[in-house]
Amino acid sequence: MDTSQQLRAAWAGTSPVAVMGVHDGLGARLAEEAGFAALWASGLEISASAAVPDAGILTMTQMLDAATQIARASRLPVIADCDTGFGNSSNVIHMVKSYEAAGIAAVCIEDKRFPKLNSFVEGRQELAGKAEFVGKLMAAKSAQRGEHFVVIARTEALIAGHGLDEALERAEAYRRAGADAILVHSKAREPDEVLAFLERWQRRAPVVIVPTTYPRLTATQWKDSGADVVIYANQGLRASIRALETTFARIRADDGTAGVEGEIAPLARVFELQGMPALRADEARFLRGAKRARVVVPAGGDIDLPDDLAALLRDGGPRALLDLYGKRLVERQREAFRRAGVPELLLVGPFRGDEHAFEGVTLVPGEGPSMLDSIRAGLRRDAHDRELTSLLCYSDILLTPPVAAALLACEDEIAVLVDGSFRDSRRARRKRLDLVRLDEPLRRGERVLDPGRPRRVLNIGKHLAPDEAHAEFIGLAAFGPGGRALLLEACERWAAEPARRFGHAPSFAAATLTDALQELVDDGHVVTAVEQDRGWMEIHDFEDYRSAIEQLSRE
Repeated sequence: MDTSQQLRAAWAGTSPVAVMGVHDGLGARLAEEAGFAALWASGLEISASAAVPDAGILTMTQMLDAATQIARASRLPVIADCDTGFGNSSNVIHMVKSYEAAGIAAVCIEDKRFPKLNSFVEGRQELAGKAEFVGKLMAAKSAQRGEHFVVIARTEALIAGHGLDEALERAEAYRRAGADAILVHSKAREPDEVLAFLERWQRRAPVVIVPTTYPRLTATQWKDSGADVVIYANQGLRASIRALETTFARIRADDGTAGVEGEIAPLARVFELQGMPALRADEARFLRGAKRARVVVPAGGDIDLPDDLAALLRDGGPRALLDLYGKRLVERQREAFRRAGVPELLLVGPFRGDEHAFEGVTLVPGEGPSMLDSIRAGLRRDAHDRELTSLLCYSDILLTPPVAAALLACEDEIAVLVDGSFRDSRRARRKRLDLVRLDEPLRRGERVLDPGRPRRVLNIGKHLAPDEAHAEFIGLAAFGPGGRALLLEACERWAAEPARRFGHAPSFAAATLTDALQELVDDGHVVTAVEQDRGWMEIHDFEDYRSAIEQLSRE
């Protein structure tokens, strides 16, 4: 059943059809929640929301855009106030085709001359000729494509002061011209002339009323009197104006918002009405280009710092707690990942001294002192999330947002970020690096179309000699749900054999992420390497620390 059928079925029932006037999608959502049966895309409200008079000033396109927004925001039938039809019969034909195509259930046109003036404003309230308006109605009905689309004829005879007989005569002519319902309008303060119309009309066709100036009767009483549809055309607009006036004045008087925060809707309510929960659910299901991801920074195994760095930390390591030009290293990591679209970061202990609190960083107790203990503790939190990618980031890495985002585009289950410029690095002369041998060398210095094409890792770790390696592992790896499960399962198996030699490490307790990755490669699992040139540095010793401070101070 489409919305036009819904509307017809509603007015054929025994209960009145209560319709709320709105001018946008938010009003539509609120009216639907309140239990109204249909929506009135009010010409007065739409004009007022644009801060222009209700006098035929807005174009059909502007009115249609507003009605379409209302229809899309709700499952209720929408009755569109179309003033005089936006012109002659040719305009009405175009109007009906456009509104019907937009999913509007009904259009309502009135028998005044263009440009119309709001019915409650003193001044020109001139009626079109009866024959002219009958022609518009016949044009409207001939233009509709679906058999259930509703055309409502609105007579302004009572508004224009032509009396009850003229209103009845016009209503009958409009019914015979094909109108599906009659809207009889009045600006009297009491309902008497509309009740008199209903009594003489004798339900020849459904009747719509708009009791703006005569609110005394209930919708049920109107139904008993012969009116099928009751439109509350502008009460929502008037209520919002009063609320805005009060709130704005209070904020100015108080010189702030503290006094109104308890009286206005919380932002959570705004997000609910916007459909934000549904959007987030759809992103999780369908948005493949923007993965859901969480960062795990394993701080275990990074407690023993060089003395010159340890002196900078009140309670000892890890390096993630080093102050780097006004922010801790972990805070700078979190900021880079957040700007790359990954808002959650877990820093996994153990920690010494008091617990630290940083915005956007969750501290997770480790399951032991080693790096793999920290990795296990962090990844276990995501073990059952089949939509989440886990990013493992060393606790001593300072990186930029593009580097933080580089692995998210890779669809493989296990991927590592590598840099082929390690031979040019001064660090290579000071320490043993985590190096990587690939199935195909990186084509550095050449003009190629695939500079970032992933390659397969054959060997990874500190055991590789520089002349055997193609790149350096920069300390950032991504694990999809399948890869995460492999790593967790392997860690559990390896942890159960503490005396076993672990690859190139003497034991599980001394092993690092690269040792675990090499074990996975040796077991036949694919580990993909994604190339990254520049945009990161390692804080290994005091020289690295001083260099990082110098670079950050120049930003």
